[in-house]
Amino acid sequence: MLFAGQPTLGSCAAWQRWGGQPKAKNTIVQQCGIGLVDVHLDDGRNAFVAPATKIETLPPDRLDGITKKLGITRDKVLGSARLETVQFGMRLSSRTQKKF
Repeated sequence: MLFAGQPTLGSCAAWQRWGGQPKAKNTIVQQCGIGLVDVHLDDGRNAFVAPATKIETLPPDRLDGITKKLGITRDKVLGSARLETVQFGMRLSSRTQKKF
């Protein structure tokens, strides 16, 4: 298929491939876990504007579990956050953070 790992765009591409037609020109509205998402069609490419990222404090017990699995102590973590958009992610920062 012509998509690379994005479930919203992938399911939209599959729907189109099986004959799905948008009700409005150049836009497909897809129901997702985050709510209704407008998928814009442009020359055979599908794209959407990602919803705003919700940033929350990482619960202490979750951070404890992560640091334990990483084999580090909490004092090595300078900050942490739980990020939520369409997918879920976490970010930790440390004094010895390596650049990738």
